[in-house]
Amino acid sequence: MVDFDAVAIYLVNRHTLALELVHEIGYPEGSEEAFEVQVGQGIVGWVAKTGEPVIVPDVAQDSRYVEARTDTRSELAAPLTVEGRTIGVFNLESDLEDAYHEGHLEILRGFAAQAAVAVERAQLTRELLDQRRLEKELAIARDIQPRSCPSSRPRSRASRSRAPRARTPRSAATITTSSASRTRASGSQSPTSRARASPRR
Repeated sequence: MVDFDAVAIYLVNRHTLALELVHEIGYPEGSEEAFEVQVGQGIVGWVAKTGEPVIVPDVAQDSRYVEARTDTRSELAAPLTVEGRTIGVFNLESDLEDAYHEGHLEILRGFAAQAAVAVERAQLTRELLDQRRLEKELAIARDIQPRSCPSSRPRSRASRSRAPRARTPRSAATITTSSASRTRASGSQSPTSRARASPRR
C-alpha cells in the first residue's frame, strides 16, 4: 500500500530513553551505529520525543537526518502511541525524493496504531510472566529456607530423653527433717539423750 526501500520499527526504552531497533528491512550490513539513537536524536528520535509524525521530502535538506543508507532520499515516520504515550516509531525510507504525501501518512498511522496496541499487549504479557516467575521462585525459596535452618529442626526423642533434669534445691527444714527421720530409723540417740540416760555418780 505504501512503497518503501527500507523500513524500521523502534521501541522506546523507558529506563534509558534509547530507541531500540526491533525490526528492519532494507538496511545494509554495518549500519548498526545509525540505529543507536536516543529520544530527540535524528528524525526518528524527534518523532519519539514530540509524538508527531513527519514527512521529509529530501533528507539532505534536513539537519535531523542520521544516515543509515546512502541511497535514501525521502523519509516518513509515525509514532507508535498508546493512551497518549509514545512507545516507538514506525519509519519508512525511499530512494526517491518527495516520495511520500499525506495519504501515505494516514495509511502509516493506521498501521502504527495497530502495531502499538500489539506491542503494548506483548510487553504487558511479558512483564506479567516475569512477575509470576519471580513470585514462584520466592515462594520456593521461602519453603526451602525453614527446612535447611538447623535451629528450626525439632530434637529427636532420644535427644530429649538424654537431656538432664534440673534438680530442685531442698530447703534447710527438709534436710533437718530427713536427718531426724534417718536417726530414728537407725535407733541412735542424740548426745543429749545419752547424757540423761547415764547414772549419776
